[in-house]
Amino acid sequence: MKQLAAYLCNIDMLFIPRHDDDPHRDHIATARAALTEFRGASVLEYEIKDFRRRPFRPNVLVDLSILSNSNVEVHDRKLLTFGKSFAEKKAAVLENGFRFLNPADLPAAFQREHTLGRMAFRASQSGTDLRYTEAFIGEIIL
Repeated sequence: MKQLAAYLCNIDMLFIPRHDDDPHRDHIATARAALTEFRGASVLEYEIKDFRRRPFRPNVLVDLSILSNSNVEVHDRKLLTFGKSFAEKKAAVLENGFRFLNPADLPAAFQREHTLGRMAFRASQSGTDLRYTEAFIGEIIL
């Protein structure tokens, strides 16, 4: 991790799994090392919903309702075009990213309605009129 930190010394934002909320030792070790080695960066811990052991109380919500002007391609296939929100594009990527699965066998967590519903729930927690948000816990904010 020290070599990586030295190589990436200009990192200003880092996304890591929640450091105290995951039974996977590699996630815990990675998160703790990142919090130590990347001092001064804004560190945003994300929720791993299937493995959550403690309440997730985000303090950073990112608006994903904003319209994007880029196309999304998954496996060389254009999914969404100009004018869709970042939330809709994320939902499309998750739903279509597993080409080895039959769409009928796709876990609920990767289905469009579930993805958009989760982001709408987080938006409702913001107390604003946002439609979709992604939630993080900011550990170090500059």
